[in-house]
Amino acid sequence: MDEIVSFRTLTYEQIRDYRYGKDTLPEGKLYKASTIYDEEDVPRILVKSLKSENLYLRGFTGDNYKNGAWTRLANSSFGGKYSGILNWLEKQDFNPIAQFSSYLTLGDFPKVENDVTIRNINANRQYLYETYSSVIPKDFLGRAYNDNGYRSFGLFGSKETSFTTIFEKYPTEYLSVAQWIEEPQNQKQATYAKAEQVYRDFVYKNYVEVAPEVKDEIEKVFHKGQSPKSVYEATLMIRLTLKNKMNYSKYMDEIPETVDPIRYFLQGGSGNSVLCASTAVEAFRSFKIPARYVEGYHCFAVVDSAEKDYKETLTSKNAHAWCEVYMDGMGWMPIDVTPGYYFEVKNPSELFENFEKYTNQMNERIREEDKEASLKNQYKSMQTGELKQVEKQNETIIWGLIALVILGITIIVSGFCLIRKIILTFRLKLAKKKGHRSYVNYIWKRIIEILKSLDIDVNLGVEAEKTENLIRTKMPLIIEGTYCKLNDIMEYFYYSGAKEELKSYEMRLLLNFYKQLEEGIHQYSIKEQIKFWIKDTKQLLLGGKT
Repeated sequence: MDEIVSFRTLTYEQIRDYRYGKDTLPEGKLYKASTIYDEEDVPRILVKSLKSENLYLRGFTGDNYKNGAWTRLANSSFGGKYSGILNWLEKQDFNPIAQFSSYLTLGDFPKVENDVTIRNINANRQYLYETYSSVIPKDFLGRAYNDNGYRSFGLFGSKETSFTTIFEKYPTEYLSVAQWIEEPQNQKQATYAKAEQVYRDFVYKNYVEVAPEVKDEIEKVFHKGQSPKSVYEATLMIRLTLKNKMNYSKYMDEIPETVDPIRYFLQGGSGNSVLCASTAVEAFRSFKIPARYVEGYHCFAVVDSAEKDYKETLTSKNAHAWCEVYMDGMGWMPIDVTPGYYFEVKNPSELFENFEKYTNQMNERIREEDKEASLKNQYKSMQTGELKQVEKQNETIIWGLIALVILGITIIVSGFCLIRKIILTFRLKLAKKKGHRSYVNYIWKRIIEILKSLDIDVNLGVEAEKTENLIRTKMPLIIEGTYCKLNDIMEYFYYSGAKEELKSYEMRLLLNFYKQLEEGIHQYSIKEQIKFWIKDTKQLLLGGKT
């Protein structure tokens, strides 16, 4: 019977892939989280708009978490007390999917509109990738999937969608609901407020329960002090916890199928935006804040808003996962918790000044780059006749010399890399054959060798915090507290006399730290990398057996 169900599922997925195409988004399947950035140079979506803005293009939305995957809310949730709720909301001209744009339209807000066209190049055509402030046109070629987002009408999906967005440049968590939600000033506002109260009741009934399989771990990690009193406070708490205590890695390891993905992440396993967003949804829900999991594509606003006809091609590098939180009165709004994807301020009152300063700096940098490119083009256009020919010959000689230098450096680097790889592979296999303790000894020895090549001496159990500060000075991406935690684990491993094997999460922490050190070398200049490789290879050649 299980084989028949598996066959049906496989056949359904094959048919769907044929109809709509396939991209790297895991569609809520967390065991596939590591594949989200595969094929990162493949173009997925072309965004065309009048001006650049920070866009969260919504695709898959997950409502319930179970067995390592997000699924949509069951149709039975729209029965009983809530039977016919969606039809009733539609008659009130209240659309849960486009609620925020309705809220902005009805309120007395300064409105800046932006026309956006989404052209699907090689993404899943089932989704229309609308934004949260989209004003949906009458001829919109999509249908609402309950309150979960839009799906395409077409047999083979949608290749292009156009809509208008109402520009909102400040982050969601800083927004506060308008007074007219409680005290409507006209009939349209009153109708909206009444419908919103009905839908809000449905939201709090269905989107605040934490999945049983991770509830204890979520409460253990996120409930250590006072509960947050607002979405803003909850967002800060969740971001800080994820940034300082979790092992964020955009290009994460595969998740073992023997452990729940969220639990794996909370216990020290590496995780990207898929794991960050999933964990945050459960954390928000643990504070009784309605939240859902979303996948799609994201692009930053980095171009001067005065520029016209903005275009950007999004690839799998722009694939992303985030939370959406229900803001009472306003609707579902995106909140990003993945490090590097949100704007940080120490005090909310600084937001507007800092945000404008940050935006102006980015725009100034782009203008300087454009100016430099323009000067280069002018210079090239002035080259004529004999001068152009001489310069071309000189340029050929210079580029030839540069090519020889690059080739020489490449050969040297490749040689060192090859020697290191051969030695490391041999010793790794040898250590694994000898058993668990030998394998742990080898990895720890490699960590010490790498740090020594970076001029950092490691003495187990001695001045761990000082050593960690030195490591993070050399490699800022190493998460604070990682080395100190690892120091305690290894000190017990060597000196306790118990001769126990490392626990699975301890082993993951050890391997991830080793991997981060190896990968962190690539952030240095070529010169510094070569210097490191010479030192490290020398240690490998002179080092003893494991």
